[in-house]
Amino acid sequence: MERTWSEELKNTTREIAGTGCMLQSIDGKSGIYVSAGNGSIEIHGIEDSGWMPLPTEEVIATFSNLEAMIEAGWVVD
Repeated sequence: MERTWSEELKNTTREIAGTGCMLQSIDGKSGIYVSAGNGSIEIHGIEDSGWMPLPTEEVIATFSNLEAMIEAGWVVD
């Protein structure tokens, strides 16, 4: 059986996702949402700064839009 996120969590992601949001992938990866312009999205790696996670320069995933990101298994954490 394929693991998926709940519709409620997907809808929450649609409502609140934006630059700086922490994201979690269905396979356990974490990243930070960064708007790349023209509606496209980059997910950057996370640097542990001690008190607040910060995005690194490493791009771990890119998507043409929010729906593509959600379909690939990424949601707000």
